[in-house]
Amino acid sequence: MTEVLHAPVAPPALTESAQRIVEIATQLFADHGYHGVSTRQIAAAAGLNIATIHHHVGTKRDLYDLVYRELHAQERALVDDFVAGIASTPMEDAAAVRATFAHFIDRLTDTWEAHPAWPRLYLRHWLDGDREDGHHDQRLSLPLYEAVRAVLDRAAESGVLRHPVDAGLFLRSFDWMIYGYLISGPVDWTHWRGDPHDEANLAAFKQFLHDYMTRMLGLV
Repeated sequence: MTEVLHAPVAPPALTESAQRIVEIATQLFADHGYHGVSTRQIAAAAGLNIATIHHHVGTKRDLYDLVYRELHAQERALVDDFVAGIASTPMEDAAAVRATFAHFIDRLTDTWEAHPAWPRLYLRHWLDGDREDGHHDQRLSLPLYEAVRAVLDRAAESGVLRHPVDAGLFLRSFDWMIYGYLISGPVDWTHWRGDPHDEANLAAFKQFLHDYMTRMLGLV
């Protein structure tokens, strides 16, 4: 199994006030990017003064770091559950492996759907191209990719995967499919953009992800 190279980083425990500030900042950073939001704007949206913001969460850069660490804590919990689930799944049983992967995909999609600011936050982060924040990706995102890659490696070694797959490209494709769906919505052939939160649309999108996973991995 592939060794996880970076240990997960647990977010600090936040006070109720700090948690509220983080939630407000998440929305503002998602809408305007790191450089498009001032501490004064965050304070105004939270109904606080700048000194109080600094007291609870530190500088704007500290706050941005807290936003990312809170987001990744949610993702880490999902990945940990997936790794635990696959550990108890008989790897020679393609149907069981497929069901475990599908459950993970559904939970991941539901989590992102419940937090629509998150995909926008990631896109802003990447499009801003601020390399000063690259440590977030290396410390927080990379361990999650490595954990899932280890599962793919184990499945490949067991022979349950019939198609070789580049783990990085495979996982990136899921990132962008989910982000793209939640930000733009499905194609509506009358009005162009459909509602990504519509129950029927969301169910169809999940089924598409299941089919993509099954075919790409050869889990048939």
